[in-house]
Amino acid sequence: FEEAEGLNAAMPMAPLRTSELSSLWAAHGASWATVNDCAVPSTFPLPSRESRLIGSTLHSYRHTRQSASLFDVSFKVGLSVYGPDREFVADQFLTCSLSKMRIGDVQYACILDSRGRVMDDAFVYLTEASVEILTSGCHSRQLLDYLGQYVTYVRRSGVDVALGRSPRSVVLALQGPGAREALESALHHLAASEAPLRLFTPGESLALEPDVIEAMPYMSF
Repeated sequence: FEEAEGLNAAMPMAPLRTSELSSLWAAHGASWATVNDCAVPSTFPLPSRESRLIGSTLHSYRHTRQSASLFDVSFKVGLSVYGPDREFVADQFLTCSLSKMRIGDVQYACILDSRGRVMDDAFVYLTEASVEILTSGCHSRQLLDYLGQYVTYVRRSGVDVALGRSPRSVVLALQGPGAREALESALHHLAASEAPLRLFTPGESLALEPDVIEAMPYMSF
């Protein structure tokens, strides 16, 4: 663990994890919150042109509703299910149908216990080697205990599957009615820089140009 710049003064009790963008958020004067043992930015100073009466939180809320805002949600807990029988086992506690997903697809799902009760919600990402599950992080300890015991139980019947923490734990959310335009503009700007960032299709080396975002009707990325 490397303590990010600006965290030491704001958070004397350092958490176990920190966002990869902590230095960037600290440079913009972020105040910090600890969620799931991860330090993430909570609020930022109010722009000088705004009235102090509304408060930074209300300003951020209004900005998101009218335009777009970038959220660091790296506090979410990611899990990886891998092994030859990963989809068979994951289908038993996920509400999305993995058999209908293609490599690279992402679907929203709920995580259920053996009685059908919702333990958490998540985004499920299908890769060539694993089923990646990004949970909200609510009651993460109970969820990990249950899934760990469940995987151990099914392995006794000869199923080849394993469960572990996902290395895909850096998560950003761009939300608001202007999210698509903001992402497209950022990608165009980065494409012209010395270190261009481009979109790639899963499992292929074919690069997608930023204009492909125009065909996506979603408000969040």
